[in-house]
Amino acid sequence: MAYRTGPERAPEYDWFRDTWELLSPATHSCQIEQSHRRIAGCFFADSKISNCAARRGEKEIERTPEDGLYITLYSQGSLRFRSRDAESVLRAGDILLWETGTKGAFDCRDSATGQTILFPRNMLERRLGKSQRLSAIQPDPRDPRTALMRSHFQALHQLAGHTDESVLRALLETSLDLAYLCLVRDGDIADDQPAYTAIERDIAEHLASDDLSPLATAQRLGMSVRRLQQILYARGTTFTGLVAELRVERASEMLRSPAFCSHSISEIALSLGFYDSAHFSNTFKRNKGISPRQYRKLH
Repeated sequence: MAYRTGPERAPEYDWFRDTWELLSPATHSCQIEQSHRRIAGCFFADSKISNCAARRGEKEIERTPEDGLYITLYSQGSLRFRSRDAESVLRAGDILLWETGTKGAFDCRDSATGQTILFPRNMLERRLGKSQRLSAIQPDPRDPRTALMRSHFQALHQLAGHTDESVLRALLETSLDLAYLCLVRDGDIADDQPAYTAIERDIAEHLASDDLSPLATAQRLGMSVRRLQQILYARGTTFTGLVAELRVERASEMLRSPAFCSHSISEIALSLGFYDSAHFSNTFKRNKGISPRQYRKLH
């Protein structure tokens, strides 16, 4: 087996062998070339493999020092990748996202070349929250969002080692937001329904509170601000937009209710957290098409 490790990392650290268990009969003829480095909190690797088959099980997961999310861009060749019940052939231009705690296997009969970035667990959870998982996902190569991801992560590899680390770190963190948004599909929206309902409920319960902000709501629900924003974005709204919508709906109920007929427009506005009656009137008219006063007369 031919094996070469790049000079950027201490020779005793064998990233590829730590991550995968090579399987026979390919081990005697397997060729692996790799270089790796750690920059701005992330692990960058370039690798080329030929005539290799390998798997990743509990043993490899336990011994691997790296913990987080791998994003690999394939630039040449092809290999067959399996994880859980899914199997796919990865070719040049494809992207694979897989978490270090995910079991998997690959079979490369010819050769394959790729670039990998490992995003550490703390960065992943800080940006996307603890509940978000992107295990063993291959984005649709025909989707324009995949093309955006590909060009972005290629640029990150080019910048690594050639730009200020603080700038690179900020770019790496926001890259996770881009990856998540590019991976959102119509089917994912249904999966987020409980989280969206919880966000909506929290906002409704704090409409008149001083403690109403994306950060405050996210903290009460145990998620990151970015995760909250992504859930709302997937439904075509924002935190500010949802707050305005819920305030207007509550105001509509109050304007229709006999229990509030003695309350002035200004009193209703202030009770729901609007700055003043003009702010309330403008927001209400944008949502309902008529002013609060006209709405009250009609009901």
